[in-house]
Amino acid sequence: MYDVLHENSDPLDAEVKRKDKCRRLLMKIVNSLSTKMEIGSPMAAMYLLENPDHYTSHVFTVCWWRNYVSEVRRTWYKANSEAEDD
Repeated sequence: MYDVLHENSDPLDAEVKRKDKCRRLLMKIVNSLSTKMEIGSPMAAMYLLENPDHYTSHVFTVCWWRNYVSEVRRTWYKANSEAEDD
């Protein structure tokens, strides 16, 4: 990143909007990072912009597996003990 900032220390054209300057600088940083890392530019941009690295049409909820298994075992053992009592 130092290389990118050091090379671009000269001010850009005054006509270029600040948003475009930021976009160019961010693109140069992403390209610099992606050449040093073993991931592609799109993935590096996603991490820098804090976007998800995948998209899905489904909404998932957290499943606390240990609690689920404990409840199933408790019900199972209760049903078995009642069946043995009969």
